[in-house]
Amino acid sequence: MSRRMSFVLLLVLAMMSGCLGAIDDEQAIDQTLDMWQNSFRTNEKDFLATMTDLVQMSALDDELLDVVYIGTKQSFAIWFAQIGPDQIRLEDREVTRTGKEAVVNTRFLWSREDEEGEDEFLFRMVKQGNKWLIRELVVLDAMGKA
Repeated sequence: MSRRMSFVLLLVLAMMSGCLGAIDDEQAIDQTLDMWQNSFRTNEKDFLATMTDLVQMSALDDELLDVVYIGTKQSFAIWFAQIGPDQIRLEDREVTRTGKEAVVNTRFLWSREDEEGEDEFLFRMVKQGNKWLIRELVVLDAMGKA
């Protein structure tokens, strides 16, 4: 009986300390966005692994939502690399989660050749299995600087 209690106690302590590698949804969302940001232009396989099979990009313009891209994640990677910046960074993330969907409001800092800018972005994400994937990117406020 004491062996069994010791095992249960050790298991509970391991779970409480995070030794089993369990992470909560907000940490998983941050990991996906970190991977998206860090793999941009450097690791297409990881970049693609952060998105659902179909991806949409939209822009809010004078209270109208303009869809600027919708298609497969593979074609999105090609399209975004052609029109997108050389470097990106996501800062000040605010996560709102309901069930298996989440919205992340963040500052999107970018640079390209002699330009740099900052936009306000929303990432709409969905949980598939134990992963959070990007389904849509929405540009809320383009504040680019030259």
